[in-house]
Amino acid sequence: MKKMTVIGGASVRAPFFAYGLAKRAAELGISELCLFDTDREKLDSIGHLAILAAQKANSSLKVVLETDEDRAIRGVDYFVVTIRVGGDHSRVIDEEIARKNGVLGQETTGAGGFFMAARSIPILVRYCDKIRSLAPGAWIFNFTNPSGLVAQALRSLGYDRVIGICDTPSSTKLRIAGAMGYDNENFYMEFFGLNHLSWARKAVYDGRDVLQEILHTPDITRQVGELGMFDPDLLRLIGHVPNEYLYYYYYRDQSMANIKNAETTRGRTVEENNIRMMAALTAADVKGNPEEALRIYLKHMFARESSYMQIETAKKVINAPTELVMPDSEGYAGIAMAFISAMEKKESRYVVLSVPNQGSIRGLGDDDVVEITCKVDGNGPTPVPIGVVGEDIFSIIKAVKAFERLSVQAIIEGSADCAVRALMAHPLIGSYGAAKNLIADFMDRQGVYSGHWR
Repeated sequence: MKKMTVIGGASVRAPFFAYGLAKRAAELGISELCLFDTDREKLDSIGHLAILAAQKANSSLKVVLETDEDRAIRGVDYFVVTIRVGGDHSRVIDEEIARKNGVLGQETTGAGGFFMAARSIPILVRYCDKIRSLAPGAWIFNFTNPSGLVAQALRSLGYDRVIGICDTPSSTKLRIAGAMGYDNENFYMEFFGLNHLSWARKAVYDGRDVLQEILHTPDITRQVGELGMFDPDLLRLIGHVPNEYLYYYYYRDQSMANIKNAETTRGRTVEENNIRMMAALTAADVKGNPEEALRIYLKHMFARESSYMQIETAKKVINAPTELVMPDSEGYAGIAMAFISAMEKKESRYVVLSVPNQGSIRGLGDDDVVEITCKVDGNGPTPVPIGVVGEDIFSIIKAVKAFERLSVQAIIEGSADCAVRALMAHPLIGSYGAAKNLIADFMDRQGVYSGHWR
């Protein structure tokens, strides 16, 4: 039997992860899930909710809570890494820096993504070194934002069993299948691009490509929240299903205006919600009154999801949960489990992952990490061949990949000049003055993470 450890196990999504894994643990041959975190108090609350969630899945999965790094890592087969260095408040500071300089502060792209990566990558390198020493041969699924940039950094440093995971493509596919009345297991969508910068160019069901039917049917695009964010004419022009985060690129001015006009930011909304949740869980006594604690947890997670992208789009939230229950969808746990299932059973299946390009997208390097549909089997993941993509789409991919490469170099070398070059390359910034001021402000306000930069 196999073991899995979540590094960052006190993440607020840990109960959802434990629930999703527990439902399939026996099938995957996983007997133990270890939730490791350096925040003992938070792990005590969130971790016991995760134990309860796993029990509700009627599973024999053993869930253990751990604050000792070596014990959490030694001999483990699979790792999921989901850390937030600096906590929620560092995200708030990032957004304030970005807002001051008139650019997007969202934590997975542009300036916000760079700041998050600058805090996270040095810590992740240390964890990967420890895993290489104590659990050689283990697979590492990275869910730490910005997932693709982080995977690029770790792959560039030789950690070749790191896989970037994100549940956005699979969630979009699931919702489209539901809107179309399809069996999701028999529905194929082919994604390509970068993490939070990807498009679907095929949507095949029962041997027929229905992509254009999806894009040109208003009833369908209205039902699928992330498609409803985009004007029908834009969907027609693109000719692909866009990742919801492309809203920031296709509606750059509008999204920035909405952010400037908002009374708060996404990061502050999340921080305040999490503070309220942890206070309520402490008052409720998670161990003594677990069912009430779970209700409190679900209530606050509902509030979190119900504000998703509301500030940026100034629209009603997309795909909000409708009842206080554990979600049926497996989220990012489902991506890791799909990979593990294909590897362990040596049965091929298609999974969207962030992995080296290996010649799939023409014009990118073989070692450029891309988010792409992969055929996964007992030998690991192989990206599907994409070839040449349209110039309008490729120009965005190429620019953001340059940003990622320069960001990795800047963070690893501790180079402020290279950091400025990275932000200049990003299409949502593209200005020397803004880039220089962003890095100066980051070094001033987040100096604990950049004090060694020169």
